Amino acid sequence: MTAATTAPGSETKTGPFLRLAPLLALLAGGLLRLSFAWSASFPLNDGGLFYLMVQELRQAGYRLPSFTAYNGGQIPFAYPPLGLYLAGLVADLGRWSLLDVFRLLPAVLSVATIPASYALARDVLPARTAAVGAVLAFAFMPGSFAWQIMGGGVTRAPGMLLATLAVQQAYRLYTRRSLHHLLAAAVCSAGAVLSHLAMAWAAALGIALLALTLGRSRRGLVTSLLLVAGTLGLSSPWWATVIARHGLA
Repeated sequence: MTAATTAPGSETKTGPFLRLAPLLALLAGGLLRLSFAWSASFPLNDGGLFYLMVQELRQAGYRLPSFTAYNGGQIPFAYPPLGLYLAGLVADLGRWSLLDVFRLLPAVLSVATIPASYALARDVLPARTAAVGAVLAFAFMPGSFAWQIMGGGVTRAPGMLLATLAVQQAYRLYTRRSLHHLLAAAVCSAGAVLSHLAMAWAAALGIALLALTLGRSRRGLVTSLLLVAGTLGLSSPWWATVIARHGLA
């Protein structure tokens, strides 16, 4: 019995598809996400608290307020603020309605997670076909975008994007061990912390798994500690301010 061989020319037939599939996933997945937001006349489902917080942030000259008056309460302004700053700045610099920003910006950021997920899959998976399958599944899987395209996605969508990039850069850090991957992983990890704490936990768990599988050495331990220190340092202007104002509770 002879081993099966690849038919001559089969690689040239599959090659173009493999090259175009990530772009097709981006276009089709992007159209899917944007169609929901574009067809709506109002931000989808939720985001009222964040909308008020962005207004309060703008009124304070982008200095972090101590409290938000949502529903007439005095709620500590302790939510990770990166998405709130982004929404306010987009509205101010583009002179767009803040409602339109809440309606469309989350979907745009959710589209950006598609190439980010492909970059992660391409690095981690052993074959290009597997990475293509992963990005196609991600592009159309409702769980990958349903919560991100809502009005409240102004915090979830950047959090998911930055968490994905943080894990991808951490993988490159543990496999290639270069300074610029350390900086990129720390910046993206801090960005996830500053966007959405649930997404930050997802990034932390992903990076912890990479550390346990790829960083089990003295050098790997030092790398992990530097990444943690960089993440905490870059995100400290937010969490240190909140703790100083309101305490750990």
